[in-house]
Parts: sequence; structure tokens; C-alpha cells
Amino acid sequence: MNFHQPIKNIANFYAGKLQDSTIPKLLDKQTLESESEAKHVLEFCEKMFDLAVNFEKQGEKVLGEPAIVYDVEKVYSVLNDFVSEQGYDYLIED
Repeated sequence: MNFHQPIKNIANFYAGKLQDSTIPKLLDKQTLESESEAKHVLEFCEKMFDLAVNFEKQGEKVLGEPAIVYDVEKVYSVLNDFVSEQGYDYLIED
């Protein structure tokens, strides 16, 4: 999967805030090599979303712009598609 730069920028921003050095590496290599990596992406999505909700409520800035949960929802969707396309769709809860 080829990630568009705005998606990577937002994901990497939140990865930095969450002190997650794995997400940028997975986005760069554009592949998942294990169920563990897939689970990590899904767990990151949940943490990223929760943080985005807090940032929006607090009026925080993300990449110089006001935090908007909708932006993170797009990233969340792309990362879930990534996990699914890599064959780990059975990990995604409806």
C-alpha cells in the first residue's frame, strides 16, 4: 500500500506524541510481516483516536492546524485497510 504523505504526516505526528517508534517504520516499509505488527497498528489506531479527541477538545494544534478528529478518522480508515490488505482482516472488530 502506498500511503499518501498527509496520511503519513498525521500518523507520524501522533506516533511521536504516543512515543511509538514502530508506526513510522511500518509506514515506510509498507508491509506487515506478522500478526503482532498488525495488532500493533490496530492498537495504535485506538490510542491515536483517543488522543485526537482530547486534542480537539483542548484546542491543540496538529501540524500547525487545529486538531480535528475527522482527520484522524481518515488515517484510522487507511490503516485499517492496510491491515486488511495485508491479510489480517480477521483482527479488525466491526
